[in-house]
Amino acid sequence: MRIRHISAAERRTRKMGRKKRPGFLLRAALTAVLVAVFLIFGAAISRERAGFADVAEVTDLYVANGFPGDASDGGFAGSNENQFTRGGEASSVQPLAHVVGASGSKIAKTAKPTVEVDGQGRHVVVSDDVELVRVTGANSVVHIMGAANVGRIELLESAVAGRIMIDGNVGTVDLAGKGAFLTGTGRIDTVVINGAGARITVKYDNVIDNTDHGLSGAYVSITAPDSIPTGKLLIASAEIGNAEPGKTCSVVWYINGVSVLESTITTDDKVPELTYTMEYDRHAPEVAAIGVIVTYEPRLGDKHVISDEVPVKLENHNMEYWTRRDAAEVLNKVTTGYKGDFTLEWAQENDYTEYEKEVWINAKGYSSDSEYLIWISIAYQRVNIFKGSEKDWELIHSCIVATGAPGRGTMTGVCKTTYKQKYGWTTRDYTCKPVVRFRAGTGYAFHSRLYYPNSDKLKDTRIGFPISLGCIRMYDEDIQFIYDYIPDGSTVVVF
Repeated sequence: MRIRHISAAERRTRKMGRKKRPGFLLRAALTAVLVAVFLIFGAAISRERAGFADVAEVTDLYVANGFPGDASDGGFAGSNENQFTRGGEASSVQPLAHVVGASGSKIAKTAKPTVEVDGQGRHVVVSDDVELVRVTGANSVVHIMGAANVGRIELLESAVAGRIMIDGNVGTVDLAGKGAFLTGTGRIDTVVINGAGARITVKYDNVIDNTDHGLSGAYVSITAPDSIPTGKLLIASAEIGNAEPGKTCSVVWYINGVSVLESTITTDDKVPELTYTMEYDRHAPEVAAIGVIVTYEPRLGDKHVISDEVPVKLENHNMEYWTRRDAAEVLNKVTTGYKGDFTLEWAQENDYTEYEKEVWINAKGYSSDSEYLIWISIAYQRVNIFKGSEKDWELIHSCIVATGAPGRGTMTGVCKTTYKQKYGWTTRDYTCKPVVRFRAGTGYAFHSRLYYPNSDKLKDTRIGFPISLGCIRMYDEDIQFIYDYIPDGSTVVVF
């Protein structure tokens, strides 16, 4: 067995090593903790910097730094393939150790670099002096580091929502892209604003605002009569106020939401006056909405719109006028006697118009002991219910029914409603309810279709053509309307 002798000096060295080892490990652990805290804190600050992209989420991160050599002037441009070019042609490039980001990213050697950011959603970091940073891609982020000096930054129109974090110094920033955001702790000599919606929180010495404010702060006001007599012209005018001069705008006048006059003017011009002949019929609205819309579309940014609207009361002719005008034609058209093919589909597709019904009932001069009047139309199998008074009846309800079958047809003429039966009739064969009787001394009535006795199951669903024993069969909701609203003694016209 070989015995190795250890000298006194070696024993002292080993002893000292054993004593120092715990201290060395402790220092190493503390250093690791401090580094981790620094990284976490730095990441938190980075995420809070004005909403800029987190490095972990960045797709392209390029650092413009260290351009050695005597390469000719020019620039480099980033493309979606992460290839950089100089002078419009592929450049001889060398990888730099400090370039971070997509695999294979390279940068050109150039004395006065120009940074082109042409891809969408890029994140570019500039850490050294450059002459020009030009951004053409939308939603891109450019970070100018504190040590960097940049001659000019341009966000072109296509660079929508571009974000520039400036911690260094920049000569001029030209903002043409909509929604640009400038932030950071650095400084800018001059900011030129050409695009809409720019936000600036970084310090600057001068600002040139070329924003097209268009109709911002402007208004348009209509002058129109409160009411228009029947047959008279509507004349309305409008005035644009508080607008920048020389802005070319489109003007649209409308009535009840329908365009009636369009023109193009500048804000120096007078708005064209609206002159319009209102169209009337029996059921024309009592109030018309008169409006004007003025629209300006700037070269950049969203269009500007101002508008105004006023109500104008329309004084319509009374019912007697309409009856007198059209009575002869309508009286000649309305006849009795069933005209269909004994199908519900025919009844659904054929009827007099609402206006013809009103003209006919008023032209005939019918009156009623109540404010209601009922017309049973044999021709089209309809019950038409009017409200009003003699020569001023207005149709309020119309529904498909079934009158008496051939050989048992419902008797024509004028009569009155007599009394109501809530629970209707029940026989061995059927139930119908409710019932509203008319024509005193007879069995005539308005009632529902036929159900099985004392049940809610329909036995006979037929309706829309003559099929009853003389009564007027109706859908449940329609007979209920008569039961609820039509008083006894109301006139019933069967024709």
